[in-house]
Amino acid sequence: MPSELKELMLRPTRLTLGVAESMTCGWIQARIGAVPGSSEFFLGGLTAYEIDQKVRHLGVDRILATAVNAVSPDVAEQMALGACAFFKCDLSLATTGYAEPSAGQGVREPFAFWAL
Repeated sequence: MPSELKELMLRPTRLTLGVAESMTCGWIQARIGAVPGSSEFFLGGLTAYEIDQKVRHLGVDRILATAVNAVSPDVAEQMALGACAFFKCDLSLATTGYAEPSAGQGVREPFAFWAL
């Protein structure tokens, strides 16, 4: 995490952070948690691979998610908003995408969407 972000998060008007991950499988949460002092601003994270979990815990629209296999900029944005609601934080980061090719989904190259 860049030192500027850490300084921003630890200001006297403290901002809090939550994370919603799919394709990154908790990696972002682990990186944030490894930063000394992160417990002062990091409220937690949720890793949700299945559409049902994204809908249940993050409020993602089921119809939208099903239509795009939960991989789109709109789904990432809904996940980020859902993380803010779930953790009651000021800021959130969400990721969704494909970490590897998927012939069944027509994905040749890994790609991701994220929202903050």
